[in-house]
Amino acid sequence: QRYCLPGKCEDSQKAANAALRFLEVADPEITFPLFAMAFYAPLHEPLSPDLRPNFFPFLLGKSQSGKSTMAALALSFFGDFDTVSFPMSFRDTVPSVEIKCWTLKDVLQIADDYYPPNTAQEKVKQKEVAEALGRLYGDQAPKSRSSGGTKLKETFLARGAIFGTGENKPDISQSGLNRYLFIDVTRERVYIEEANKLKMEKGLLAECMLLYLNWVNTNWDRITELFANIYYNILDNYTSNIPEGRIKQSVAKLCATLDIVATFLFESGLMTEEECKSRFEEGAYAVISVGEKNSAAFQPVDHV
Repeated sequence: QRYCLPGKCEDSQKAANAALRFLEVADPEITFPLFAMAFYAPLHEPLSPDLRPNFFPFLLGKSQSGKSTMAALALSFFGDFDTVSFPMSFRDTVPSVEIKCWTLKDVLQIADDYYPPNTAQEKVKQKEVAEALGRLYGDQAPKSRSSGGTKLKETFLARGAIFGTGENKPDISQSGLNRYLFIDVTRERVYIEEANKLKMEKGLLAECMLLYLNWVNTNWDRITELFANIYYNILDNYTSNIPEGRIKQSVAKLCATLDIVATFLFESGLMTEEECKSRFEEGAYAVISVGEKNSAAFQPVDHV
């Protein structure tokens, strides 16, 4: 019910300016990956399977660090969200998560609040959800389950993009964690006053997304090739300090999305070419920095 775009955009420039202000409400290493994921989600269908969102950005920080504030603003590109209206959390059941990931097509989804469990039962439930989400988005595959006899229950595939929030990293295997892209959030890195100002005009974020969706529809046939060319160029030339393959690919996909958004803004007459280059080069460097930090913390999986 919270997911809802406006019927029209009243002022294209005002909407675009609001979307760009999102980039200024926190440290660039927080805002640019979230911004990119919001605009990446609607590209799920036109992109080939290997270029679709298959990773899981995760806002990692203590309680009251600003995670929920940033999450609500990112979701507001797709509707009316606040910090108490998230559609999914790590408290959900695995079947519920699978259904939501399939139903919420071409939008940004959230798995909110991976918290230190109070009981062994909570720990098991959170772990099951974290593993299921990593599988649904990271592997783009459901897990078949038997309903008795030889009949399999209906399975679901994720059809959009997702990010998560939590106070600590999910307690799952290293291979499962490799599907996540962790982004450190602290109170000092979230500019609450600026975020609160944007909250007052969050409806403009959805108006900008409406403009973007119209542009995507108009450019549907060229997006696959355009995205692929940008992605492979970034992968080959700008990620040499990120040796881990899955992290390298995730970073390249986020950077490619930023380039797609820049193309949309320029072709729509909402930013000049120089403005696009300046703003989104900054974003690419921020995303690459996040990838380098994740790669430095990466622990290879022992397959022996």
